[in-house]
Amino acid sequence: MEEYGDMFGDINLTIGMLSKEDNISKEDIYCHLTSFIQNTDIMDDAIVQRLIYYTSKDMRDEEIPRELRMLAGEVLVSLAAHDFNSVMYEVQSNFRILELPNEFVVLALAELATSYVSQSIPFMMMTLLTMQTMLRLVEDENMRQTFCIALENFSKSIYKYVNHWKDFPYPKLDANRLSDKIFMLFRYIMEKWAPQASPMHALAIIKAHGPTVSLLLHREDFCEFALSQISWLLLQYRDKENDFYITQSLKQILTAAVLYDIALPKNLRRSVLSSLLHQICKVPEPPIKENKLEASSCFLILAHANPVDLLDFFDEQIRSTNEAVRTGILTLLRSTINAEEPKFRNHTTSIEKTVKLVMGDLSVKVRKSTLLLIQTMCEKGYIEAREGWPLIDYIFSQFAMSNRNLENPIKSNSQEDENGEKSVQETSLEVLKSLDPLVIGMPQVLWPRILTYVVPKEYTGTLDYLFNIIRILIMAEEKKKRDIQESTALVVSTGAVKLPSPQQLLARLLVISILASLGQLCGAGAIGLLKIMPEIIHPKLAEMWKTRMPALLQPLEGSNASIVLWETMLLQLLKESLWKISDVAWTSQLSRDFSLQMGSYSNSSMEKKFLWKALGTTLASCQDKDFVSSQINEFLVTPSLLGDHRQGTTSILGFCAENHLDIVLNVLKTFQDKEKFFVNRCKGIFSGKKSLTKTDLILIYGAVALHAPKQQLLARLDQDIMGQILLLYGQCCQILGVSVINKDMDLQMSFTRSITEVGIAVQDAEDQKFQFTYKEMLIGSMLDLIKDEPLNTLASPVRWKVLIAIRYLSKLKPALSLNDHLNILEENIRRLLPLPPLEKLKSQGETDKDRERIEFLYERSMDALGKLLRSMIWDNTDAQNCEEMFNVSGGTTHPGCPTPRPVCSFSGCGLFPRNSGREKELSKSPRKS
Repeated sequence: MEEYGDMFGDINLTIGMLSKEDNISKEDIYCHLTSFIQNTDIMDDAIVQRLIYYTSKDMRDEEIPRELRMLAGEVLVSLAAHDFNSVMYEVQSNFRILELPNEFVVLALAELATSYVSQSIPFMMMTLLTMQTMLRLVEDENMRQTFCIALENFSKSIYKYVNHWKDFPYPKLDANRLSDKIFMLFRYIMEKWAPQASPMHALAIIKAHGPTVSLLLHREDFCEFALSQISWLLLQYRDKENDFYITQSLKQILTAAVLYDIALPKNLRRSVLSSLLHQICKVPEPPIKENKLEASSCFLILAHANPVDLLDFFDEQIRSTNEAVRTGILTLLRSTINAEEPKFRNHTTSIEKTVKLVMGDLSVKVRKSTLLLIQTMCEKGYIEAREGWPLIDYIFSQFAMSNRNLENPIKSNSQEDENGEKSVQETSLEVLKSLDPLVIGMPQVLWPRILTYVVPKEYTGTLDYLFNIIRILIMAEEKKKRDIQESTALVVSTGAVKLPSPQQLLARLLVISILASLGQLCGAGAIGLLKIMPEIIHPKLAEMWKTRMPALLQPLEGSNASIVLWETMLLQLLKESLWKISDVAWTSQLSRDFSLQMGSYSNSSMEKKFLWKALGTTLASCQDKDFVSSQINEFLVTPSLLGDHRQGTTSILGFCAENHLDIVLNVLKTFQDKEKFFVNRCKGIFSGKKSLTKTDLILIYGAVALHAPKQQLLARLDQDIMGQILLLYGQCCQILGVSVINKDMDLQMSFTRSITEVGIAVQDAEDQKFQFTYKEMLIGSMLDLIKDEPLNTLASPVRWKVLIAIRYLSKLKPALSLNDHLNILEENIRRLLPLPPLEKLKSQGETDKDRERIEFLYERSMDALGKLLRSMIWDNTDAQNCEEMFNVSGGTTHPGCPTPRPVCSFSGCGLFPRNSGREKELSKSPRKS
């Protein structure tokens, strides 16, 4: 109050200023008076009367600006909060029968009617009677608009009274008398003014139309007339600027029809539905957002009134191929379901059938709208066990379709098409992510059919969420079984769906589980599923997995899970499980399923590499020797089935040899005997680009030796493994029957790797009596390879790999002589020390990647040399021999070596552990001359 007192000084002074002719001052005064009146609880009656006088006078004064008259009218109406009767009297005194009133008097009456409904109703009959006598006098377009505004507000006020008269503080009035007058006013306007109305006048009629027709609908005798006027309203959908107000009026009418339980005639109902749908599906110009929301609200009202009729209309319209219509209907269905209209829930089957009509539509917009609708249906429990499964299938099929379209795009596809496919793919995943499998009815829809998406390759991208859904379903079922001894929640008919076999599930889940070591969600999900579904895989596994799984999962609890350890533990679980199952047919089928799932992974993926090992492990566990033999032979004859034929056959045959060494070697020998060798080196054993080469077989033999049972390996090593490796290598190194050094990098690396694996295998056999007859020859071959390496560059890993091979070979029986040791060390040092410094070597690289590779090879080669020297010295018990070897590496300058490199320069590369006792001892010993 003090604020306003400070602003205006004395209120009487302020009122006195209204008597002046200064319109600029009056504008400020009226703006502040409005706030003053609204924020003042009690005003002096004399002040109110003076304000009523001045505001009424200025409101009616046609000599002052229109904006100022409007402000005066607003202040006058706000004064009604302090003295309604005086304000009404003042306005009514200027609203006389058969006399055209001032425009702002009519507007003031209209505003009073809606702002003060309770006080205005007793004056309404007098107002309407007077207004009725004026209509014929109105010629001016603006005045006609003003009367329409008054009719709109009067209808709203009376409508409120009709429906809430019990809340009014006086005895019930005869509302029919009021609606009689509204009817006569409205009929006159519609008959006389509407046909020739200008756009602005038509808009005023449109705004009045909804409230007036809504009021008339409560009268049975006016109902038919009121409904007949809706057609005129629908015809006004011509001007985009008016659309919102038309829809708003239509919404008011539909609300009243529901309130009074009035059914629209069939033809009118269809016209209303079509017009409203057009407002949502306008093409090419998109609808105004406010109008679209209002139209959507109308559909919610219609869904409440007659859901069957609405769904029939949707079913009919969605059969068209119009993209906008289909997306519009799908969006409307979604919003209606979200609104949780009770009557709509009884028609779930009809909704599902409507959705199915668009499932073949290839439009990106339709596909995305369908997915969003299905998402809402799942959330709100609108999926029925009998009809709902195709909707779930649609989610996965859309993901797969988008994946295909993105991987193999049509040449004519635009960036927009690509973005659309990505959007569909993302939406599919979002639907799966949000899907709650425990919503009422969902378990019966999903289980066990949801398992059909675990194995196929095209659904791999959905596995994160798919595994979570399956896990929730199984755990919920297990809980029910614990709570009530028996549950049938997940026991439903699968219909025409073909479920994956237990072997297919195990093969898929086990391979995906390898990704858990990388922290990937689908990998953790896969092993999590295996943990809770042993009975689904095989009943015999329940107890074993219950005890084994906790220990298996321990490596995953750390932040840096070892990939090698995790892989080993998974393969061990597979071995133990197959031993527990002990079913030849079951194991054989598992191996077939591993083979069939080969195409689900890329050749370079971790999953593919693990699958080969799992397949080899499964074959190793199979007791059907004929089956194992046939499978191995098939992989040798058609290695392209494995993807990367070299890695695939090497892994499979190597792991299979753990239990079937004889079978593997026999099949390999038979395979070689049947095939004809080509004269040209390193070619395939049989024709075809994707056939195995002699180099591939060299690697296979090495892998077989590495995995073979140690007690069986030594008996067959010389003839059946080493004999074949050397035979194949020798054939690759012959030209016209003359042996030459083959500089094929692939052959050299493969041969070196194979020899290394043989050396490791023999060493692991720990048979002190075994004499490896090929030792000296193989070391010589390794030295030949390293001798051929250039001294000015480091482009290949041959030095590194040869040093590793020699280190393992040197440990085998028969023991090397001192001279042999010295020759080996001198030759290797001679091929490494003359190399240019690392920085100079790195400068030879053209790219950063080249330079990184050179540095990598340099460090690995020096490290391998250090380990070789350390191994030779540490394994030798003769002090003088050790001294000789130490001196060879200590400070001598070798031919071709530009500078001496003392022993200390090798400590950092692993030649000697720093500060080791042996290093100190050898450093102090006198050098033998």
